[in-house]
Amino acid sequence: MTTTVVTGQHGQIAYQMTLPVFSGPETDLVNVRVRRSADEGLTASTRDVPADVVGNIDATGHVSVNDGRTVQVLLPFLYYAQGAAHPTDTVATVALRRADAQPVLLTDIFSDSTAALTVALQHASEVAAAQGQDNPASTLTTKVSDWSNWQSSPTGITFSFDDYAAGSHAAGLRSVEVPWTLLRPYVRDDAYRLLGPR
Repeated sequence: MTTTVVTGQHGQIAYQMTLPVFSGPETDLVNVRVRRSADEGLTASTRDVPADVVGNIDATGHVSVNDGRTVQVLLPFLYYAQGAAHPTDTVATVALRRADAQPVLLTDIFSDSTAALTVALQHASEVAAAQGQDNPASTLTTKVSDWSNWQSSPTGITFSFDDYAAGSHAAGLRSVEVPWTLLRPYVRDDAYRLLGPR
C-alpha cells in the first residue's frame, strides 16, 4: 500500500487529501471507491460554506482495517476558514468487502437498525457521563444517517461523529466504540463473519 496526494480548489476552499492506494489483485475498484468517499466527504465538509469564504481543508486517510475480509478507511477533514476562531471538523469513512469492493452499510450489518442504534446511543451516553463529556443524546438520534461513519475491530464497532453532531463544538470530533457483546443480538450472522473477531 502507498499513498497519493490529491490537491485542488472547491470554490474558494483549497484542499489537500492524502489517500491510501492499495495494490494487488482486485484493488482497482477499491481505490476508486476510496477516492469517491473522499470526494463525498469533501463535498459534505463544504456544503454549508458561503461561496465567498476563503479557507483550506486537509484530510489524511487512515487505514483501520485491511484484513483480507474488508478494507476500511477513516478520513478526518480539518476545515479552516480564514479569520475563523476555530476549525470545523468533519469525518468520512468507507468500508468495502475485499472480495468485490462492494460497500458495507449499517443496513447490511443490523437486522434491526433502530434497536441496535438505541443500544449504541445508550452506551455512548454512559461513556460520555463516565468521562465528563456532553451527553451525545442531546444531538444524536437513532437514525442510521447519524451513525453512518463507522469502523469495525475485533472488539466492536467504533462510530465517529462530525463537529457538533454528538454534543457541543468543544467536544470536537468524537468517537465511541460499542462492543460486539452489546450489538451482537442485532448483527446479521454473515455481517458478523465479515466484521467480527476471527
